[in-house]
Amino acid sequence: MGLVEFANWDVKTAILFKHRLLDYENTPSSKLLLSSMIKFEDMYRPLKRGPFHFEMFDVLDDVNGERAAKQAGIYLYRKDLIKVKGERGNKSLALTTRAHKIFYKEYPLAQLRVQKWDGFWTIVAYDLPNTKRGDRDYLRKKLRDLGFGMPQESLYICPLPLADALRQLVEGEQLEGYVWVLRAETVLGLSNEEVAKRAWNLGQLNDLYARLLEILPKVKKSGNRDLLAQWQKYFLALDFSDPYLPDELLPHDWQGQRCKREFSKLGVFGLLKSIFNLS
Repeated sequence: MGLVEFANWDVKTAILFKHRLLDYENTPSSKLLLSSMIKFEDMYRPLKRGPFHFEMFDVLDDVNGERAAKQAGIYLYRKDLIKVKGERGNKSLALTTRAHKIFYKEYPLAQLRVQKWDGFWTIVAYDLPNTKRGDRDYLRKKLRDLGFGMPQESLYICPLPLADALRQLVEGEQLEGYVWVLRAETVLGLSNEEVAKRAWNLGQLNDLYARLLEILPKVKKSGNRDLLAQWQKYFLALDFSDPYLPDELLPHDWQGQRCKREFSKLGVFGLLKSIFNLS
């Protein structure tokens, strides 16, 4: 049963979901596992006796029947990204400091979920001629990597203090005179929530979260486990594309947290199945 058929949605909405799913499926399993362990950390501990006991490798080996899951766990362990704590029969998974650094490099805005925002925006404006098109594309990519969103063409904005990183970027690429960096407490005429909504297209993401919440009860009622796993993967794909802004910058009707709570009730087994395409 397909996405549009079951939900009776328009084709445009289905395409939006599938684009995010494609990005998700093209991401290495080890990266998806690390991300899910941080975002859903309460679901991974403590690991007591049962289907998810002892070391991470046992957890993955129990549910897969494929090599991908266990290889991802071994990769994370060898790279000093996860460790197992506790005594036999009462073990828990722990993420190392290095793992968190890697996560925050991938989701820089998530730092503001553990430290208070100072209330200032970092704003970057630029005007590069067509002869510097390569420099322009590189600048845009680096700004996105740093956590910037784009509320309008040639203007990027971020709630993180990034003066040093931007100085190195501008000077390193010899873009002085083409790029301007500002710090501002407000953007005139717009609330902070509206700035964030425009910069990270939160309206579209919020609508997709709402669509998942709308369909989840129907999927549960169907009793079709394969269908449920398919829809859980759509949720994980949305969550993976979420910039993870702090609550104060999210729309007042933000559906992301509620969606996370409802899909988390399906448990860690469902998460692992969706990450590794397990049957």
